[in-house]
Amino acid sequence: MYPAAINNSFHLDAKSKYGHRIFEMNQMNKEKLQSLNLELPNLEGIIIVACSGGPDSICLLHNLKKIICYPEIICAHFDHKWNQSSSKATKIVEMLCKELSIPIVIGEAETIGQTSEALAREQRYNFLTQVAEDYSAKTIITAHHLDDQIETFFLRLFRGTGPSGLECIKKKRILDSNIQLLRPLLDTHKSDILNYCQTHQLFFYEDPSNKELDIKRNQIRNQLIPLIQRIQPNYKKLISNLIEITASQNHFINNKFEDIDEQAYDKQAIFEKQPIAFQRLILKSLFENYEISNNFDQLEELRKKIIFGENFKVSIAQDSFFELNNGEFKLNKVFPTENFSIPPIQFELDGSNEKEIEIPKVGKVLIKEERLSLSKINTSSNSYQVHVDFSRLNKGTKFILRGREQKDTFQQLNSQNTSKLKNFLINRKVKQNLKMPHSYEKLILLSMEDSKEGLWIPGVEISDKIKVHDFSTHYLEFIPSQIGAKEKNSALSTIPEIKE
Repeated sequence: MYPAAINNSFHLDAKSKYGHRIFEMNQMNKEKLQSLNLELPNLEGIIIVACSGGPDSICLLHNLKKIICYPEIICAHFDHKWNQSSSKATKIVEMLCKELSIPIVIGEAETIGQTSEALAREQRYNFLTQVAEDYSAKTIITAHHLDDQIETFFLRLFRGTGPSGLECIKKKRILDSNIQLLRPLLDTHKSDILNYCQTHQLFFYEDPSNKELDIKRNQIRNQLIPLIQRIQPNYKKLISNLIEITASQNHFINNKFEDIDEQAYDKQAIFEKQPIAFQRLILKSLFENYEISNNFDQLEELRKKIIFGENFKVSIAQDSFFELNNGEFKLNKVFPTENFSIPPIQFELDGSNEKEIEIPKVGKVLIKEERLSLSKINTSSNSYQVHVDFSRLNKGTKFILRGREQKDTFQQLNSQNTSKLKNFLINRKVKQNLKMPHSYEKLILLSMEDSKEGLWIPGVEISDKIKVHDFSTHYLEFIPSQIGAKEKNSALSTIPEIKE
């Protein structure tokens, strides 16, 4: 155990204004941990090293500069503002970068307070990718380690993930703009990282939120893992082996799956001859192609119905159904959105107090001038009716209502960074949460003319660019077509639903 680094007596060993430093270390560990065995390919050019200020990333940054002596490092630090003390982490990172003569780029969230881990991750990786693009770097390196991997394994296991999810954190993956993300500490124990910090007398920041037990990862780290440690001290090695075996078997299965007969995707007679693993992959890929959420029980019930061979039709989601008819099966939208497109509708705010824009087969958008103070706006209301502030946009801005397009982006509320619109919608589980009476609303986007950045997605959210800070300038409302609602309701009224 390393009480100076782990428990509340940490600050008694050495104390500073910003963080903690550990001095005591026996000679054997000093010799063993003078450097860490980082798994890195041959690197060229500038690398971006993500550093939160915690022991893991402090260790990584120091090792790359002082031990490996890589010459072109830029440190990227993102302050999530989890709490009031998070600025201490920024100070620690700045101090180390100054000591090591490493350039640093700092980003931060706009508001203080807890947000979801998924949103925080998206903000962080958007920031890292932007820094890499700004400096023409092709590599980002993060400090995920073996203990992170084990915690992720249990998080995904309890979530009910499949084999692909149990591959957990990968040592390498490709981000946007062909930037590679490397995690060279993924086989390194947290205890070795703490020992490294002791050896080199490194300050680091302990995030107090790591002890809050209302966060699932913290429950696993602080409650479940100690129990498992007592039952099976070698649990890390065993779970690591399982992750590696799962990854290699998934790779083999996926390669074989690529050669599958295409008729297995819609012909019952071909489908039933496939291995059960392939049958499940076929159904999963069909759902993913339509961006429809699914779970094991739902797919398994469908698989068995297809094998049984009798005609059936079942509701899958608010706007989708699955059917087997005369030996052929398919997943359909109630309205065939793949054959439907919204014609772009351009408009200007020409000084009129109210404007009504018809969207064929979908509904209409009402826009009217309305000046309300932030205190009088119901920010908890649904995002079909929103108050916005257009005053920060250029005067004379032309707007367009259109369908979603490739490379569309969106700046989430209370975020400084934009992300791919598709990723934003997936993270928000939009397909599950939208309650509009037909499927076309999933395509609607308000943007500025000749821009790929969305400003409002009816039923989902407004962009941070037009949120109200003091007073609103306009009120926007989307009113869906009642014809579409009646058609859909009648189409689904006789279809039994599969219980999730």
